Amino acid sequence: MKKLVVLFVVAIVGFTSYAQTAKVEGTPATMKENVQQGVFTFQMPSSASSDEIKRTTSYYVDYFTVDFNADTKTAKIEMIDNSPEGRRVVTRFLLSNKVSIIEFNSEEYKITEFYDNFMKN
Repeated sequence: MKKLVVLFVVAIVGFTSYAQTAKVEGTPATMKENVQQGVFTFQMPSSASSDEIKRTTSYYVDYFTVDFNADTKTAKIEMIDNSPEGRRVVTRFLLSNKVSIIEFNSEEYKITEFYDNFMKN
């Protein structure tokens, strides 16, 4: 039983250290405008580094560009392919930067929920 409790605690600590949150400012209405314009701004976690953002961005150059401000930890994403499929690739970029939760409009969403609710259409 003791081993089971220790394993559970280790799993929880491991998950919480991996699961990081990015923030998006605005409302559902402004998010619709962002989708139409193909421009999204994410406040990345404090652990985000310019080198890591640059490395992960290099995999998605056919879909979007990223302007990352290391001081404010803000990533401005401008879509090249502003289709629903292209915007879905943004979720891969976020996941590759260890972001799995998006805080938006005073609520937290899993990345897939955020995409389905606000970025898909």
